[in-house]
Amino acid sequence: MAIIYNQNPPVDHPFDEICTEVDKHARNGALCFQKWTCGGCGKRLMAGAPNYFTAMGHCDECGHDTDIKTTGCNYALVRVVLRD
Repeated sequence: MAIIYNQNPPVDHPFDEICTEVDKHARNGALCFQKWTCGGCGKRLMAGAPNYFTAMGHCDECGHDTDIKTTGCNYALVRVVLRD
């Protein structure tokens, strides 16, 4: 069973706070993907590499580089649960 939760509108939080939170999840085996809002076109973007958070994000749609350290970010968390 999958639980999908979307915030509408999306909410970005301070970069350093998110990195601290993600580190805790990653140490417990979760995969966290960075999400941010493009400062150019407003599109919601998600990084392709799990557990790697960067201070700058590039939008392939409009070409804008967003300073995520200033604007904030959020994340999508993936946790796999295996059952017998």
